Amino acid sequence: FPVIAENDVTAFTISYTKPDKIITTTRQAITIPLIVQNNTSKARECISELILPDNWKAVHTPMLFSLESTDSTLVLPIIFIPHGTRAGIHHITYKVIDKNKQTVSEFIMLPVRVLPSYLIDIEHINAPKYVIAGTDFTSQFSVINRGNIITRVELRIHSMDGIPYSVQPFGENRIFSIPPGGFQLLEITVKTDK
Repeated sequence: FPVIAENDVTAFTISYTKPDKIITTTRQAITIPLIVQNNTSKARECISELILPDNWKAVHTPMLFSLESTDSTLVLPIIFIPHGTRAGIHHITYKVIDKNKQTVSEFIMLPVRVLPSYLIDIEHINAPKYVIAGTDFTSQFSVINRGNIITRVELRIHSMDGIPYSVQPFGENRIFSIPPGGFQLLEITVKTDK
């Protein structure tokens, strides 16, 4: 029968314990259940490391743990997906390293699908405190994309009593796109009656 030297054996096996994919939205904390198995005949002191996309935060990651020979343990890293994360597939990496022999390590890379979120805000920036009949006045607004995907906006304005108005910078074409985290400044000028 073949004899396998311990150096030729993968010291650790890391497996994701759920059958389903990781799908989430922004502003969520997710728990990633992982099983870490010591495949060797030696007890191991382990250090774990979590590699995340930019701005993601580890809420809880077990950093140090021990594994007896051929033992396994459940680890539950908890990760917060921040508001500005773009929709799509992102990857997280969980790595286990032998504390006493840092060349002995294993990792698992998992895809995380962040779903699109649509959130548009309109903020009133300024307007005159008073208006003189027969003069034009202008109000400024900011349309802000607080979602995580490019959003197409169709601007519809309803004028009371049919009072004429104009919109800058769009004129008659009132359809525009705003990238995630972006905004569009609007100026609405109203023509008043004398």
